[in-house]
Amino acid sequence: MSMLRLHSFFVLSLLPLVHAAQGPGPTASPAQEPAAQERPAAPSNEERVQVALRKWNDTFASGSATERVAVIREVSEIADERITEKLSKALRDDERLVVEAAIEGLRFCAHASSVKALHSALKSNKNLLADPELVVKLIRAIGHHADPSSVKVLTTDVFATKGAGAKARILSLGRIRSKDSVEGLMSMMRLVGPVQGREYMEEFRIALIVLTGVDHGESQPDWTSWWNDNKKDFVVPAEAGALPKPLQTRWAYFWGQEDKRERPPERGERGKREGEPRAKQP
Repeated sequence: MSMLRLHSFFVLSLLPLVHAAQGPGPTASPAQEPAAQERPAAPSNEERVQVALRKWNDTFASGSATERVAVIREVSEIADERITEKLSKALRDDERLVVEAAIEGLRFCAHASSVKALHSALKSNKNLLADPELVVKLIRAIGHHADPSSVKVLTTDVFATKGAGAKARILSLGRIRSKDSVEGLMSMMRLVGPVQGREYMEEFRIALIVLTGVDHGESQPDWTSWWNDNKKDFVVPAEAGALPKPLQTRWAYFWGQEDKRERPPERGERGKREGEPRAKQP
């Protein structure tokens, strides 16, 4: 074999080793690969609002009550003042189920203006206020937001809405974790007095336990004495106080968190309240 052939054979034999040392060849760059299909951008909040407003206007112009209710439930998920304005107007609808849906829409609408709309309705919507069941739902919607500005509204003309309406005010205050709520409840308790107050003492007890973690049963004198001794330095605990089971059932039922198979037991079913466990005293 000549020297030239021997040299060529030697070079060819080294090529696999050189390729192995260099690693794999270059891969196609992302730019060379087929472009992935881009997902359409989610609509902006403004776009959602505009679509919702058009749908609202069309439906409320000619739609049935059922269709209006469906639109209310759909648009109330959008936190925008223009949506709140529409929901507020729906509180004056001629159909009761539409008014009820508007109340629930404002209850769950996250925009701050929904609280003001609910306050306004409680003060001035005469047609709504003439319906005791709708009044309870309206007050519950206010309490649901747990906004401190609602304390004054809920403690004004408390017993103008007697019975279930007044009880709803008391329970709604229990959701607003503020010292003003406790003061408001104690003022309401003094206002109603020990005789008429018996009708509302269960609600007072529930709200005060939730806010304070303290339980003085249904005794106005005991609650009053405790508050007089503690109100100066009292701070509402971060966590809600634990309720005895019958009261927890009542509380959950009011807020719509109840087990549908279990209703709040009536007073006569509970036996003596003195035997119920009490929350730990501070």
